[in-house]
Amino acid sequence: MRAGEAGKRRTSAAARAEAAAWIARLHSPSRTRGVEEGLRRWLEADPEHAAAFELLTEIWETTARLSRTRTLTPRPARGRLQLARAALATLLIALVPGGVLRHPRTDVVATGIDQFRSVTLADGTRIRLDANTRLLVRYGRRSRHVVLVSGQAYFQVVHRADWPFTVSAAGHLIRDLGTQFDVRRDGDVLAVTLVEGKVTVSAGASRLQRTKVTSNAPDGTTVNEAVAVGSEQAFSLTPGERVTFDGSRSARIDWPHVAQVTAWEHGEVVLDNTSLAEAAAELNRYSRQRLLIKDPATAAIRVSGVVQAGATLSFAAAVARAYRLRALHPSADVVVLAPSR
Repeated sequence: MRAGEAGKRRTSAAARAEAAAWIARLHSPSRTRGVEEGLRRWLEADPEHAAAFELLTEIWETTARLSRTRTLTPRPARGRLQLARAALATLLIALVPGGVLRHPRTDVVATGIDQFRSVTLADGTRIRLDANTRLLVRYGRRSRHVVLVSGQAYFQVVHRADWPFTVSAAGHLIRDLGTQFDVRRDGDVLAVTLVEGKVTVSAGASRLQRTKVTSNAPDGTTVNEAVAVGSEQAFSLTPGERVTFDGSRSARIDWPHVAQVTAWEHGEVVLDNTSLAEAAAELNRYSRQRLLIKDPATAAIRVSGVVQAGATLSFAAAVARAYRLRALHPSADVVVLAPSR
């Protein structure tokens, strides 16, 4: 695609931001063949990516001819040029690899109901956000830190020993050791599942009992001991392990099916002997059509299966047929499962 054609194609703010991040990586001292291969795959994934990359490359080349200073100052610009340059400035100041930034800043990344989002940070770290998720991203000279305010996210971290990456949520701290992991937060309940590599998950000693943690490891191991680290207790996870904090003074380690934990990335909700009440709460994260269950006996019914995220109405209809319930529609955006009369 020629530059003129790229300029005519409309590109989203997300695509422009990711293009700016790729340009920053290409022009950084840490550029590798892996970065180049990653860029190639990203460009091939969507025509919009190529258009955004050409647009931002043109802006990069234009601004490169300007005098280089330590501090970027706003300059009058209009329309597309102003928008693209703003995207570049945000990423190059806040997320430049190598720890050269002077003024760390916090960026908010969020999704709403029935929304999914994937972001690539300037160091190559990739974060996928589930619906109803909110993150705070703060990159500084000495550390990279993300706060999971609510929801669920999957992290593919580019490990750098000289630039540690941590995630905090519900009073706990997750330290990356070169890894991929899933973090889910529901209020004070936090679950961290390690998919690949290593992480440590810690909390203040006052938040955890100094006791062994019962587990159900597939090799028959029945306990996993919390290890004291200074004023903290830390759990070092191995691939396939999940540690869950329920907001009290206890923690639990188990070995879930990783595909089930990460099914949300494919737009699926996996129910495994799940109560209808829990199933409704899970499905309501992905749809503006709310599923309500008021009858205790109905709420206690156990169901299993794979449901497409957002398919609330079809799920309610299927359950109603299977368990001889009524699917009531008091309003356009609410369905209630109730006992048959």
